[in-house]
Formats: sequence, structure tokens, C-alpha cells
Amino acid sequence: MCPHCNVKLKVQKTKRRKGIFLDFGRIWFQQRHKYCGLCGSVFDSEYLNALIPECANFGFDIIELVGRELFIKNRTESEITTLLEKRNVEISPSEVTFLGKKFILYLAQAHKEKEPEIKNLINLRGGYFVHLDSTCDGDSPHLFCAVEELLKLVLVSRKIPSESCEAITPILQDLKKKYGTPTGIVCDMSKGIISAVEEVFPEIRIFICHFHWLRDIGKDLLKEDDSFLGSVLRDFEVKPTLSKFSREFRGLIRNYPILSVSFKACVDDFFKQKLPEEIIAHLLIEWIQDYTSELNGYGFPFDRSNVSLVDRMIKAYEHLKKLNIQSGHLMRIKQFLEGILSSEDLQECLRDLKRRMQYFDHLREIMRIAQLHGVEGLNDDGKDADMPLMKKELTAFAAREDIKKAAQTDRCVRKMLKQIDKYKDRLFTTGVEVTDANGVKIRIFPERTNNLLERTFRDEKRGHRKRTGYKSMSKILKTMLAETPYVKNLGNADYLKIILNGKITLAERFAEIDSAKVRDALKKHNEKLERLDPKVKQVIKVEGMLQSLIEMVSNFSGDEVKSGLEMVG
Repeated sequence: MCPHCNVKLKVQKTKRRKGIFLDFGRIWFQQRHKYCGLCGSVFDSEYLNALIPECANFGFDIIELVGRELFIKNRTESEITTLLEKRNVEISPSEVTFLGKKFILYLAQAHKEKEPEIKNLINLRGGYFVHLDSTCDGDSPHLFCAVEELLKLVLVSRKIPSESCEAITPILQDLKKKYGTPTGIVCDMSKGIISAVEEVFPEIRIFICHFHWLRDIGKDLLKEDDSFLGSVLRDFEVKPTLSKFSREFRGLIRNYPILSVSFKACVDDFFKQKLPEEIIAHLLIEWIQDYTSELNGYGFPFDRSNVSLVDRMIKAYEHLKKLNIQSGHLMRIKQFLEGILSSEDLQECLRDLKRRMQYFDHLREIMRIAQLHGVEGLNDDGKDADMPLMKKELTAFAAREDIKKAAQTDRCVRKMLKQIDKYKDRLFTTGVEVTDANGVKIRIFPERTNNLLERTFRDEKRGHRKRTGYKSMSKILKTMLAETPYVKNLGNADYLKIILNGKITLAERFAEIDSAKVRDALKKHNEKLERLDPKVKQVIKVEGMLQSLIEMVSNFSGDEVKSGLEMVG
């Protein structure tokens, strides 16, 4: 019966349609289209529409499975193809990629439809902090995300040409329209992000990520000298020579089995032996090359690999000087180290670098993050700390007489003091007072770092490397859907409940979404990629293509070449 006119529907047409499902494999339907004789409305099979999207062959159940396998388990297209073959579903890797994009677009549409409920969820405490950041690789566009702090929900994800104020402002205006004004913003020192926030949210506070701030100061202090130190090490071919020594001594131990017998003893008894010179030289070189074990996984400027290498070379040389050696492998190592460490350029650079390192490492202690012997690496969020005390210590550090004196002649120290003065009021907070959903006043505090977003981006990169084997993200950032980070939200039970809208599976939820909107979104995405028409590719690869073009032009018999519009006219 027609739901509008309450008259019996008539059959308009019947057609045969293919469908592919996890439970059935490939099957065929007889699909009837019915219409109302009064209002003209046309109706399809509700049962079939709940199983498979319009104008598609693969069911919603396969779309959900492919999406979860691709973006949550990070399986490759070939692995998913094999997985589906075991369930009698024939599918190519390119079709898996296509269904992965449909999964993202259906999820994005479900997210869009439920934005009011998501807004209520994140505002239960009376306000929310949002973290802003973007990532790119090479000449790729920037993937810009806004993530809510407490529930770790990606609220907005867009691709922008650059991290400029002009590109970010419309995104923040959209965020404000959909989710309201945040309690505060956490970001790095990006001028584009800060300018856009000040324009869209002039009344809220901006909090600077402590890790990013420290890293920026460290680069100002240490980058110039560290780069020079690296160039000196390259001029002396330090790493290639150490590797050459290493290969040589390993070969000696392999070629002379009697030498390797020395390693059979337990560690406690090993150094009680009278070791051959080859083994001593081998261990010394390997110890120098193991300088990376001193690094803590924070990256430069927290980890200074060049300084760690030189320090080990200095320690090895100081011990070799104590030995009465005139020849042999140890003498060769000693002469090699002596030639490098006697460089006045290296020694002067090392002195300046270590002096500035003391300033930087003191700042690390003040900020209670990425400290010298930390083990958390890039996941270091900073422990709960007394913010007023940290601010007091930072102010006292900047007021030190020795630092003020150094700033008079040291440009790098002046830049450090400038950064401290510029951002000190955005580094520390005593919290923001809000009223929660129950009318109770509470004080909430933002996280000290922007690692929430950094981890999201790192997860995306790891997943990409696992699926493709490629380290570079440039190509994937150009072709991926901007809404892909929404997949991370599925790990939040409250979010998933909202998105499902009373359904049990995402497949059932996707069946409620207008598939025409998904097709339009996919079409717009493909148009933005600006890919070359496959037929054009085919033509330009024809042998003698250039000559054929010239002959085509000459056939106009002297007439000017006409434009396409003129020919249509």
C-alpha cells in the first residue's frame, strides 16, 4: 500500500539484479519496482535496500568488514581478498580499496547526522578542550584535525593546501557552528593555527604544547652547532670508517675460530681472560657504534646523536692513551680518533654546544617533560605538575645573570629568551572553571601536550606502512579521504552507541543512510584528485603520437585550428 495515499501499489517494472554478501556469496534477485497510481511515488524492495546500496554489487556487510580490516586491523588489500575468498566472495584488491573508501564515507555521513548528539556528549562536563594540528609529507596537502581531549574524539578532519590562517579559519568556524565554543584550545606554535583561533574564538585561551615549545627552543639553541658538528664528522668520514673497522674485526673473529672461543665464557668471567688484541679492538669499535643506546627516543634536540658519538670517541681515546701501544689494531684506532679529536673546529663547536645543552636540559627539568633519563619517548605527556611552581622556576631561569650575559653575545640564547617571554602566559594554567550537566561547578585542566593528535597521526602512518610497505606518506595523503581519522572514534563505546542509532552493526546503520549522498561525495573526491583521463593516457602512449598530431593539424588546409567550443557551435 502507498504510505501517502493508502492505495494498492502497482508493478512498474521487474529486473534481475546481482548481489554479493558474506552470508550468501554471489546471488541474483528478481527486483520489483512498484508505483502509486495516484501520487506517482516509486518504491523499491525495503528488504533489498537493507542489504545492499543502490547501484552497487557488494552488500553493507562486506563494506563494514572491509573497512574494519583495512583501517582498524591495517590488513593489506591482498590479505582481505584472501579472507573474503574463504567466504566465497570473489573480489579484487582494487575493489577492496573502493569499498574501503565507501566505508569511510558512510561513517562520515553517520557522524554528520549525529553531530547534535556528539555535541551533547562532549559537553557533559560543561565544556571541552580541543586539540588542533595537521600533518603532511613532502608536497602533499595537510591533513588537519580537531580532536576533543577527554573522549579523544576526532570532531573535524579536513585536507587543506597549507597550514595557513586562511585555510584553517573556515574549519574552525564549522567547528564552532556544530559543537559550540570550546573551553580552550591546545596547539603548537603554528602561526596559522594561532591566528585562526584568535579570529574565530577571540574570547578563549590558547594553551601551547609543552613538548612542542621545548623542541622549538631546543632547535633554536642547538640546531646550528649540531649541524656543524655533523658536517665535521662527515668530513672525517667517521661513520664509514667505524663501519669499515667493524667489518674487518668481525671478519677476523670469524676467520680465526680460536678467537671466538673467548666469548664462550660467562659475562662475569669474560673480562678475567687474557683477550687477544683483535677481540679488544672489535669490542671497542662496537661500543663506540652503540652510542644510539644512550638516546631516549624523543628525537632532536632532546636526543643529540652527534654529541653522543663524539663523547664515546673521546672516552675511548682517553683510555687508549693510557696504554703503551706502538702498533697493531688498537694503535690504528687510536690514530684515527686522535686525528678527529685534535680538530680545533670540532672542539670549539663541542664546547659551545655543551654550554647551550646545559641551558636546554635545565628547561627540560623545569617543564617536567622529556627529561634526560625518560623512557616514554614521543608518548611522554608530562606528569601532573605544580604549574605555578613551574612558572616561577621558568621566570627565575630567564632572569639568571649568566644567561643574560650570554644573551649579549649569543644569538641563540637571545632567541631562547624571546621564546620564553612570548609564550610563558600560554604554557601554564590554574584550570578553567565550568558548570557540568548537573549544575555543579568544577575546574578542568587541559593536557600539557598535543600528543593526543600526534599519536593519531603516528597511528595513521604506521597503518599506512603496514598496509603498503612504504614509509613516505606523500602519495597516501594526496589520495586518502579527509574523513579517514573518524575511524579512530569507533574505539569509544559512547560514540559508537550514538553512531549506531539503535542498530546492532555498522552495516545495519549504513543501510539507513542515503547512498546517493555517498556516491556524490565519492565523485567529488575523485574530481579533486584531478587524475588524467584513462583514454588520454592511452592516446599519448601510441607510437608516433607526435607525428600524428602534426599531420592532424596540417589537414586543416591552412585554416586556423578551431577550439572545441567553435567546433560544437
